[in-house]
Amino acid sequence: MRDDIFDDIVRKYYQSIYNYCYIKLRDEFAAKDCTQEVFLVMHKKRDGLNISESIKAWLYKTAQNIIKNYIKNTREFIPIENCENISQPENMNEETAFDGIVSEEEEKLLTAYYIDGRDIKTISDMTNISEAALYKRLQRIRKKILKSKGVKE
Repeated sequence: MRDDIFDDIVRKYYQSIYNYCYIKLRDEFAAKDCTQEVFLVMHKKRDGLNISESIKAWLYKTAQNIIKNYIKNTREFIPIENCENISQPENMNEETAFDGIVSEEEEKLLTAYYIDGRDIKTISDMTNISEAALYKRLQRIRKKILKSKGVKE
């Protein structure tokens, strides 16, 4: 692929790919990083790409894979030392370990992810919540718990 064709493709699809990444990740910086990585991958593979095939479809599929890897590699966990009051059975309410902190739905997500050890894809399929949205919810729940315990991130 010639440089001028590559540049035309970047100009034509950059904003669309960025918008796609942003919708999936809901994070401006992560979306920019993923978008740049899509075009970096395209640049590295440009000599082997067949332009007669739908380059747009290739870009979106590449973006989807990069987003999945991004979510997988940036998954945050609640450090156990920050949650010692939550995890000790004597401090747990019979109904919920997070009584007054998180909703019942949020507790189910936490349980599925942290206790049952299910991955984002499995929970996403079970709850009909997109993987990116689920990841972001888990981050917000984590922040809510840490804030309620007076722990600064």
